[in-house]
Amino acid sequence: MVLIQILKIKIFLLIQIHLLHDFKCSQTNKKYIDSNYSRVGSMKSSDIDNISSNLSEQQIASFSKVSSNLLKISFILSIQRALTRY
Repeated sequence: MVLIQILKIKIFLLIQIHLLHDFKCSQTNKKYIDSNYSRVGSMKSSDIDNISSNLSEQQIASFSKVSSNLLKISFILSIQRALTRY
């Protein structure tokens, strides 16, 4: 469960990074998101456990649904990038 949550958070942040880089946003926003991604990457599993223990069942369900949608968006974006390259 903890590893799944870590993956979901990382996927979410990766999508944010790709979207920001694709839309040529300001350097300040890029640095902010990059630093958030680094912070999540260095989190300990105990930190993730603390976060997940504070979530209600409804929040976990919504988080899972959002993560599923983000995976779909990530897949679509990767296909779009591949198509624009060729």
